[in-house]
Amino acid sequence: MCDFCKDIITKEYYESLSSIDKIDLPLAFMIKEDNKYNLWYECDDYYYSGNYLENIKYCPYCGRSLV
Repeated sequence: MCDFCKDIITKEYYESLSSIDKIDLPLAFMIKEDNKYNLWYECDDYYYSGNYLENIKYCPYCGRSLV
């Protein structure tokens, strides 16, 4: 298990963060929502931030199965 797939956060947790707290998040991270994993990409402009890849089955870094 790598650091990337070890630090998966939930959509509810992400939405509970303030704008200041979101600055400390990495540019790309995974969000778990309804037992599906999505790769989230955070841009400087919130309009362009969002799911980059949806329904991921394996960690993009280490290949560990997420299902």
